[in-house]
Amino acid sequence: TMQKLVPNKIKLMAALKNANFPIIPTIDISGKSQPPPLPWFVKPMRDGYGTDCHRVDTEEAASKLVAERDFVQELVINHPSLQPSCGSYGLASVRVFTACPNPETKQVVVIDACMCIPLKDSILSNVKRGNMAVVMDLKTGVMGKGGIYSLSDCVMPPLSHDRIPGHDRPFTGVKVPHFHEGLNLCERAHSKVLYEAPYLGWDFAVTDRGPLLIECNTLCSSSYFGDAMPRLTHAKLVDNCLARIRHVKYPW
Repeated sequence: TMQKLVPNKIKLMAALKNANFPIIPTIDISGKSQPPPLPWFVKPMRDGYGTDCHRVDTEEAASKLVAERDFVQELVINHPSLQPSCGSYGLASVRVFTACPNPETKQVVVIDACMCIPLKDSILSNVKRGNMAVVMDLKTGVMGKGGIYSLSDCVMPPLSHDRIPGHDRPFTGVKVPHFHEGLNLCERAHSKVLYEAPYLGWDFAVTDRGPLLIECNTLCSSSYFGDAMPRLTHAKLVDNCLARIRHVKYPW
């Protein structure tokens, strides 16, 4: 099942929706149904790292989208309590890494999570595009310090920011609403839909409708979040893989 879902974001999100998980609505641009009003958010069907993600505001731009190439979602905004510190133009997201050490029992655990915040003029929060990653207190859901990924050095520097450059309101000390509900959502989705995957990177948005799954990353990097993901260690990932080996019957 996972092999059929992984290469296609539309199929993956449809599977999550069919399993009754709240997602950001996917827009059908094939002409089979009437799409919702603009603006929309567009990303590649298969690519990662925020490549070619953009906002569509006009009918002319919408007419150039290709159903077999573009993955289109409704444009949603941050929860009102997050807008003063995280902005209202680009959508912030919570990145959650989950692991399934035993596919037979479908047990899933959260390894770590951080807040990803777009810079002032960015439409997306993908950290690899030079945006902000913020360490989270997993018990309280409160944001700590953040760092801006260095595109020139390809590393996450030490976490020294308490606000987005150009913003007056700090995010440090702000409690993220629906945080634990979102973590639980990722755990359940991994267990029910994608338990075949050893570990996954989930992105969920925090909105006034509650947490909404943005997407699931099945081939995701675990290295560029730096100190924003202090619990996401290579040792934990290796332990998870070794546990999988004990429970999965491989053909060799």
